[in-house]
Amino acid sequence: MNGGENRLTPWLNDPVRDIAPEQLFLRDEESAAIWSVTPRGADHDVPCRIDHGVGYSTWQRNSHGLEQHLRGFVPLDEPVKLVRLHLRNVTDRPRRITATYYAEWLLGAVAGEPAPLRTAVYDPASHALMARNPWSEEFREAVAFLTSSMAPHSVTTSRRAFLGREADRSRPEGLLNWDLGNRQQASGADCCGAYQVHLDLAPGADVGVVFALGQGETHARALDLIRRWKDPAETQRAWTESRAAWADRLGRLVVKTPDPAFDLMVNRWLPCQTLNARVRARAGYYQAGGAFGFRDQLQDILALIFADPRTARAHILVAAAHQFEEGGVLHWWHPPSGRGGRTRCSDGLLGLPYGAAA
Repeated sequence: MNGGENRLTPWLNDPVRDIAPEQLFLRDEESAAIWSVTPRGADHDVPCRIDHGVGYSTWQRNSHGLEQHLRGFVPLDEPVKLVRLHLRNVTDRPRRITATYYAEWLLGAVAGEPAPLRTAVYDPASHALMARNPWSEEFREAVAFLTSSMAPHSVTTSRRAFLGREADRSRPEGLLNWDLGNRQQASGADCCGAYQVHLDLAPGADVGVVFALGQGETHARALDLIRRWKDPAETQRAWTESRAAWADRLGRLVVKTPDPAFDLMVNRWLPCQTLNARVRARAGYYQAGGAFGFRDQLQDILALIFADPRTARAHILVAAAHQFEEGGVLHWWHPPSGRGGRTRCSDGLLGLPYGAAA
């Protein structure tokens, strides 16, 4: 995986026009009202509570006679993002709601780049939307997917069919119809994945559904991931494992000072961000490069020596493998091929012995 060269969906560095290339829409089948649990979507004036925890984020809203809870996280051991939606009907009448997960496929580095070979299809055997971009040399065999714990009511692979001619993300044209049109195949810039399910709720009842978005290195690997993560029990198992792993990691070193805010940052938020954003994703809001920096990630793992010594040691060995007998190192390199820029900059040469000594 590579968050710079192989982004599954677009990354946008625009704080003014921060559109969402992924969105979960809800629609009331009786009133035809359309809204989203998250702020960047339809009916975004409704208050939303957002909590960012250690390894997960949640969104909560109470509107349209429903208590809504959305949780997103990534399992410890698989290249997939799991989004769990939970609804509770607080009215005294039965409800039918459609939940539609929408994702624009990029499968590359830069949004808007020509991608004439990119394709998106629906595979009815696996109940999954799949996408490929053989234009990308390193990831030409990789297959991205969007699936759910429920069989679809409707799907589409066409961005234009879903958003409409005006591309109104607050009121997608596809949600104004009975179904999404069931477009089975799209190509080029038109590729997207929209997966719609029906949710029926009796008065006072609740219901849940899981959406899974990820990528396998091959078509066969993608099918394995789809089969596994369509199972809600697997999602619950991954959630339990993730919580236990983070509790163990963050409990190994505890700093206590007179300032509770400082303790919270040092004991929880900064170690979490260091591992997830800097070591695993190599990305931040203003830079999503996807590459390992020789100096940068050696600096980052110094913060993990006590909390996660295995990860720190493993990265020191990876960095050592990117130096040369003649002197110099790869100043940065991209997985999985390892291509990068060779340099004799002193900060890289100093970073490895300093990290190893620490």
